[in-house]
Amino acid sequence: MCCRIAISTAAFMPSISTPHSASSGPSIFQGLLMTMLGFMAKSPYLIGLNANRLLESLSEVVIGYLLLDHAILAQSKLEGASAADQAFYAGKVASARFFLRTVMPEITARKKIVEASNLDLMSLDDSAFG
Repeated sequence: MCCRIAISTAAFMPSISTPHSASSGPSIFQGLLMTMLGFMAKSPYLIGLNANRLLESLSEVVIGYLLLDHAILAQSKLEGASAADQAFYAGKVASARFFLRTVMPEITARKKIVEASNLDLMSLDDSAFG
């Protein structure tokens, strides 16, 4: 049975360093979602042009949460585990640390791209595409 915890930097074990993105990922995604909702008043094309960015960001927040949840559980079981289990638990912690440090920051970049979106491409005549 897997434990359920809130994503919070306070929930990290001392030996798991606290990346900024672990706690800010969900709030950045929320800002991205609010930007997309604001596009509804402007043009539905803006939503379509950025739908993949929104879905990628959502999936990364969910995966980040699951990896963090597993890493915290693994960290608590690491001490006193057999050598084989220690390697497994260390891998859980390392993979969560890698994901939170290298993948989660991409949500911030996607949010900036979405906020800078415009309809220049959609305003071109069909003949521009050959």
